[in-house]
Formats: sequence, C-alpha cells, structure tokens
Amino acid sequence: MSISEQSKPIRNYNGLAIVSFVLGLITTVFPIISILYLIAANGGAGYVQSLFCGIPVAVEGILAGTVSLMQVRRPSQKGTWMAILGIVLGVLFFPAFCILAYILYAPYLFGGAQ
Repeated sequence: MSISEQSKPIRNYNGLAIVSFVLGLITTVFPIISILYLIAANGGAGYVQSLFCGIPVAVEGILAGTVSLMQVRRPSQKGTWMAILGIVLGVLFFPAFCILAYILYAPYLFGGAQ
C-alpha cells in the first residue's frame, strides 16, 4: 500500500451538505422546545422566542443545502442525501412555525386571554 492510497479519504463528503444536515436537525428542536414550554410551563416567555430563533437556522440550512447540491455535482463529492434532508427539514420548519404561532397567539387574538 503506497502513501498516496493511505492519505486518500474513504468518503469525501461535501462540508456544506453536512452543515445543511446538522442545521436541519437543529431546526426540529425549536418547535419541540416551544411545545414543551407550552405544556410544562403553561405559557411563559420561552415558547414564542424558541419559535422565532429557529427562523435564521432554517434559512441557513436551506441556503447551505442549495449551495451544496450545486457543488455535489462534481464526481469527487458526496452528500446529496444530507443536503436534500437539510433542505426538507428547513422547509418543514415554516409550516410548523405558522401552526404553532397561530396556536400560541390565538387566545390573545380572539380575546380569550386577559
């Protein structure tokens, strides 16, 4: 076995694909935290902030996944599934955000909360 074969990486994943995948996984945490605040604390300041903090993370995951899909077209790069999953999880955050924001703000909008 020569030195060039030993230094060659086994798998050459695109770095942005990994970043997109990790950010997509992180975006799933924000709605879960919001629901836990709602159930455990019966409201409070944390449930709304946890939703709004997820927006920039989701946008960054979508952008990193899109750029990495353009870069993965090179034959030496892998990670298409990570980029696609990061984009999908980032996009799925926004419907979850809208639904949870409506649920959390509905009592205030319709006069149920004092």
